[in-house]
Amino acid sequence: MLNAAVSSYAPSIYYAKTKYLLDLGLQIDEIIVYVDISDVQDEAIFYRFDETDHVQEGYFDETCRSPELLFWSTPSWARWSYTLELLYTRYLLRRMVQSAGAGEISLPTGPGGPYGPDRARASWTYDPTSACYGKMGIEGGITKALAQMDRLYTFASQRRIPLSIAVYPWPHQLLYDNEDSRHVKIWRDWCRGKCRRFFNHFRVMFGYTREHPNFLRDLFIWGDIHYNAFGNEIIARDLIAQYP
Repeated sequence: MLNAAVSSYAPSIYYAKTKYLLDLGLQIDEIIVYVDISDVQDEAIFYRFDETDHVQEGYFDETCRSPELLFWSTPSWARWSYTLELLYTRYLLRRMVQSAGAGEISLPTGPGGPYGPDRARASWTYDPTSACYGKMGIEGGITKALAQMDRLYTFASQRRIPLSIAVYPWPHQLLYDNEDSRHVKIWRDWCRGKCRRFFNHFRVMFGYTREHPNFLRDLFIWGDIHYNAFGNEIIARDLIAQYP
C-alpha cells in the first residue's frame, strides 16, 4: 500500500499526483481517495491549473486570508519534515486558540475555538453561509472538486484502474451535523456508476459518539481536527470490515 497523501491535498492534487506517479511507471491495482471535508475550500481558493495544465497552489482569493488556514503559514524549513510541520502547526493552533480568547483548551467548542461551529473549513456541510470560500463560493468549490474527480476517474478508467472513495467526519460533523451529511451525499452520489466501493466512515464514528460522551478526547488529537491513534484504528478496522 502506498500512502500518497500530504496535508491539505484536494481533488486537483489527487488527479495531478496520480497522473504524475503513473506516468513515472508506477503500477497499481486500485486507487482509494479519502476525500476530506476541507477539500471544498481548498478547491475554491487555493488550487488552480495554469496554461500548461500544471496545478498551482496559493492564495488565489485575497478576501480569504484567515488565521484558520494554518498550513499556509508553515515556513519552508518545516515542510521538509512531517514532524517539524506537525509541531509548527500545533504551535500555531495554540496561538490561534489563545488569540480567539478560548483560554484553557478544556472548553474549545465556543466561537473561534478549534471545535467551534463557525470554523469555516468544516462548517460548509451544515452552514451554507460559511465564510471564506472566495468568489467561487461553497457551491463553486463543490463543482470544481467533482470536476477534478471526474478527471481522475477518466484517467484511471483509461488505464483500467478501479477507483474507490472514502469519507469520514471532522469533529464538527460529529458535533453539529448528522450521519447523512451533505459531504456523504455528494460523494455517494458521485460514486454511483464510477466507484468500485464507497467507504462511509460516518456511520461507525457517529455510532461511537452516541455511546461515548467524551468522544472528542477519545478520537482526536486534543485541540486538533486530526484523529489520534485510537480514532485511526477505528477507521482502519472499518475499512477492513467493508473491504471484501
